[in-house]
Amino acid sequence: MAALPPPPRRLWESGSRDEWRAALVTETKAAAHLAKNVKAKQKLPSRNARFYSWTPKAGDGVTRADLVKLMEWKLTRGKMRPLMRFIVALDEQEVVESTKEGLAMVPADDEAGLDLEKLRQSVERISELKGVGPATASALLSRYNPRLFPFMSDEVLVVAGSRERKHTLKRYLELAEEVAAKARETGMAADEVERAIWASTVLNGT
Repeated sequence: MAALPPPPRRLWESGSRDEWRAALVTETKAAAHLAKNVKAKQKLPSRNARFYSWTPKAGDGVTRADLVKLMEWKLTRGKMRPLMRFIVALDEQEVVESTKEGLAMVPADDEAGLDLEKLRQSVERISELKGVGPATASALLSRYNPRLFPFMSDEVLVVAGSRERKHTLKRYLELAEEVAAKARETGMAADEVERAIWASTVLNGT
């Protein structure tokens, strides 16, 4: 069984690649722990598997059904918020167009590096959809290019940089830059940095 990872703030301060990789390995254990102990999170392991195996393709938008599944994952993994009713009511064509244009504004690989202005434009375009804010947009971007874009979870917000738990575009741009630096330091993808912090938070009960 995977050992308990360091507490999230200590993990964030660590530059050890081995420590970060070991923390990431415990993600499955953390999801199983929540599924066993929290009724609202019973479907988290299966929704994690579905979400992390999904890669939106460059040049395509995502469908409303895709967005519903993304929101199911987000609300199961984090805090329940009354957002799903907005997502299911969205116009299909509007979803496809907004996400297609938003994803086209950022690279699908990490060769160009993190461009905060392009990321800002992308999040703004995707967030024009009712019920979709920067955090939901970040979840989509984290699957489109996990090397560059982290999901803006509460768990990583409260350990990185200013530690402000604000779900704003400004805070996400700061977070993306902070996580990018940690990803370079540890040899991980931005998405993996967030996932390791999430697992550490769950398993340490913080």
